[in-house]
Amino acid sequence: MLPELFVLADDLTGALEAGAAFAQQGIAARVEWGREVECCTPVLVIDTETRHVPGAAAAEEIRRRMAHYPARMIYKKTDSTLRGNIREELMA
Repeated sequence: MLPELFVLADDLTGALEAGAAFAQQGIAARVEWGREVECCTPVLVIDTETRHVPGAAAAEEIRRRMAHYPARMIYKKTDSTLRGNIREELMA
């Protein structure tokens, strides 16, 4: 089963926040980090752990994850204080 929505967060706190927002609305969401998984929920949230890596490395990780998890919709969760490689990850 492919997720309908694939959420990319650059740290675990953001990933958990995104997953909880869907769960509060009764939408099944799975939060993962550090490994590739087989999806089994409508929403898959991945902590890419890219907040503190160089921009090029962050972009490459985003491209790799998107290739592994094709989904109908993709959402990039950004930090509320705009930390991380937001531009590079959105461009990827």
